[in-house]
Amino acid sequence: LDGVIKMDTNNNGSFGKLMFKPSTHIVVQSSLFDMDDIKRFILSKAPRGTTE
Repeated sequence: LDGVIKMDTNNNGSFGKLMFKPSTHIVVQSSLFDMDDIKRFILSKAPRGTTE
């Protein structure tokens, strides 16, 4: 970690010398529910007549 910090430090002491690399990994949904399930749950607990 110290090596990466040193490589990312500019001559004036600020950070940001290293450039970001494009990411090619896939984000996997880790939730047991999707947004529609959450919306239905919230609306089921809201007073009658409540809409989105």
